[in-house]
Amino acid sequence: MGAGMCMFVLGVCVGLTSVAIAQNVPSSNASGHGGLGGGGPVVHHEDECVPEPLLTAVRAQVDEFIRTHPVMSDRAGATIDHFPQAGNWQQDLSEGLFVDLDPTGGVQSWNCGTLTYDTHAGCDSGLRTFAEVDIGVPVFAALAGTVVGYSNGYPDHNTQPDGSPGNYIILDHGGGLQTWYFHLRNGSPTPGLGGTVVAGQQIGLTASSGYSYGPHLHFQVMQSGQVYEPYAGVCRPGPSMYTHQEPYTFETSIVDAAFSYVDLATVPGNPQDVPRTGQLALSDTYHWVWTQVQNLPANSTFRFRYVRPNGTVSYESPVWPFNNPEFYGRAWYWFYWWIDEMHSITGTWRVQIEFNGQLEADMPVEVRTARTSNFNRAPVALNGLSFDPPVPQAGRALYCRVDTPLVVDDPDYDVVRYRYLWYIEDFLIRDVTSAGHADALPADLVSGGYVSCTVIPMDASLEGPSSSISFGVPLWCDSVDFNNDSLFPDTQDIDDFLIVFSGGACSTGACSDIDYNNDGLFPDVLDIDSLLSVFSGGTCL
Repeated sequence: MGAGMCMFVLGVCVGLTSVAIAQNVPSSNASGHGGLGGGGPVVHHEDECVPEPLLTAVRAQVDEFIRTHPVMSDRAGATIDHFPQAGNWQQDLSEGLFVDLDPTGGVQSWNCGTLTYDTHAGCDSGLRTFAEVDIGVPVFAALAGTVVGYSNGYPDHNTQPDGSPGNYIILDHGGGLQTWYFHLRNGSPTPGLGGTVVAGQQIGLTASSGYSYGPHLHFQVMQSGQVYEPYAGVCRPGPSMYTHQEPYTFETSIVDAAFSYVDLATVPGNPQDVPRTGQLALSDTYHWVWTQVQNLPANSTFRFRYVRPNGTVSYESPVWPFNNPEFYGRAWYWFYWWIDEMHSITGTWRVQIEFNGQLEADMPVEVRTARTSNFNRAPVALNGLSFDPPVPQAGRALYCRVDTPLVVDDPDYDVVRYRYLWYIEDFLIRDVTSAGHADALPADLVSGGYVSCTVIPMDASLEGPSSSISFGVPLWCDSVDFNNDSLFPDTQDIDDFLIVFSGGACSTGACSDIDYNNDGLFPDVLDIDSLLSVFSGGTCL
């Protein structure tokens, strides 16, 4: 892509330049040169992503269905426990565009900001790239309800409206309360018209169908036929519709980034998945670095620092301006660099990126004599998991949230997918692979008893270390074959358990559990009683 051409960033034409005609900023020092190549704000086009003709058609479909079918009993006044999308707010999910509360032609969001556009009627929560769409990012029912509006079968990788209604699902909760979910992935809306769902049930996948400029969920709340802003703040007084409203912050952070040995001026930019690599060759000419950043203040600056494998600094750029005239909620920028010593020194280099004087990323990259086509490493270990709410509550959807680095979640900068394994007692209840940093267990499956969530991070071919979180005490014993001899029923299980209980050792040397019923107590006669109960066909005590 040469000078004078443009890249569409969720509908905005952003000028790109080649290396030879990069911005007019100082571009060299003794050991390297480069600078900002292109990019700009990641924003929606000014056209409504659910325009009036579509609204009219949806209302007609919904009204006709409700006229001829029963719907869910009255849920008016209900609160929403979680934003209904598989991810973490202002991390892998964008900060969103909110309902426009200004009826005069201006714009105003619930927090008196401008993260909206004129007449916008919902909350837009975006993904980082279409690669996440292809893996899958679930959308969940915000509340229990009945499907009263449904559309499917339309393309879902739009970066410009295609004139179709797109794929959507409309839920009615009774009492005039409805929730609308637009731009879903083709084939994903479920169930069909008349189906009933519970809070936290998966009803679709995030994509970019219909009047859409990039991958996102348009989530809209309607009350008695009128648009309702569920978020509360200074400019939307009253209680929030969310049980615990997510705080909105303006902290700058890089939410995705990678290296490339492909000239980024020659490929489509965000929201398409941009080339990623964790290795560079000594023979590479320039290399490129792209970043996706949230909450970039007006008139921001950047600086790059290249650190040799021995920990010393090889190159540090000047502080240069982005020349952004206003605050950007999300932006995508790419940079080009020639670092002299990266053409002679192999090993693990680190690239440190500062925005406005603050270190925002510290990115490792392997410099090798030559790139190898099968070079791949597994995703890094997760920082941890958490339940939301922290204490599972019967009849309320439960989210399992992933804490993981946003940039170096994979040493090769591959897009990471997460396999979520949900267990209630000893039973696998939900097994789903998602690009989202959270997953949900539907409200009707949460009883307040024992529940666990195991998450396995993966790239396209390798698994990283798994992490698990659980709450409560299982009602079923973890091991029936106590001594791991693959025989059950086997009286040696009971004999060995009694020996271990009294301080001895298993005959096989392989006893797996001492606290047999996992109640945290040992010695405990319930361990023996539980083993005998399970051995005879009963349950743990």
